[in-house]
Amino acid sequence: MATYQRIPQLDGWRGISILFVVAGHLIDLRYGANPDIDLPSLAGVFAAWGVDIFFVISGFIITKLALFEFDETESFSIFKFYIRRFFRIIPPLFVYLAFIGLATGFSLIEQAQNGTLMAALFVCNFPYMKCGWFAGHTWTLAYEEQFYIIFPLLFALAGRLARRFFLILLIALMVLQPLRFLLHLGDGWRLTASFAPPFSFICAGAVVAAYEKTVERLSNGPYAQFATYGAGALLLALLSMNSTFAFPLGSPFYHLQRLLGNILLPACFAWLIGSTVHQSNWLTSILRAPPLLFFGMISYSLYLWQQAFSAAPHLYILSGPFVFPPLMILVATASYYFVERPSVQLGKRLIAIIPRSRRKAAA
Repeated sequence: MATYQRIPQLDGWRGISILFVVAGHLIDLRYGANPDIDLPSLAGVFAAWGVDIFFVISGFIITKLALFEFDETESFSIFKFYIRRFFRIIPPLFVYLAFIGLATGFSLIEQAQNGTLMAALFVCNFPYMKCGWFAGHTWTLAYEEQFYIIFPLLFALAGRLARRFFLILLIALMVLQPLRFLLHLGDGWRLTASFAPPFSFICAGAVVAAYEKTVERLSNGPYAQFATYGAGALLLALLSMNSTFAFPLGSPFYHLQRLLGNILLPACFAWLIGSTVHQSNWLTSILRAPPLLFFGMISYSLYLWQQAFSAAPHLYILSGPFVFPPLMILVATASYYFVERPSVQLGKRLIAIIPRSRRKAAA
């Protein structure tokens, strides 16, 4: 049976995304350039975009792996999917949360213990959930885990037909918020629509993987360069607008800004990430640069631990190692080699062993 090969360009994108997040948090919060996260700032936009890129990559990879499994075995195992996700996400996260709990208990940081518990339950993306700074970044993992609940069930039932469903779902997610505004739908729809943007980025990655042959053909076609430069130009325009203007909540310009972001950002990031998988040019050379590949490799662990080193100064009760941000790279590297990678390998061994033990029991 063939094995899935890791794609270096995706590690490069992971490296870019985590550097965006780290730089945004350090500049705006740790060093106080823009301590109010509700105000627009260049660093804040980059931090948000780093998360958006993570979402697209996540949707792309889980769909590509599912299609790869389906092509190889003509089936999809929900059991294997959850084993892979559990050992990929949970152990590094819980090690981090345990450390945050200890730091809170020893009065090193200002963090509510119930906020850390909410992070462990993957509910920090729900409205009015106050998880605190040191655990609040798990809202991104909450969206991913909630998507993972639906994805394998859909894929197991629909198989290849899931491709069309993801495309329809992506369009629905993109237009849900503007439709709610135009149709004057109530508070229930407002809450539902608030979940749409993050899911749209994950779904955009899923669509790129589902239609990868089409993306590959377009990526090497005569207009690929124009599409890439066009996506870059749109991103620059959105960067300028989102880092400069903060329109009043609920105003027509606010909804127009959200509409442009909800439609253009997933499309631009999905094209840039999906196309570079199949190209060899100056951009892919940058993505394959060793520093980016290193940060991409440790990106999940670094995302978890950067939060401990990038808080606003008043959240550190006692002066300690947290106030020296470069240490986050050392801690994240240790987390990758001693927690994340061993747990992923353990998950792979379980996937390989458990089906055999079941067959023996059946015999």
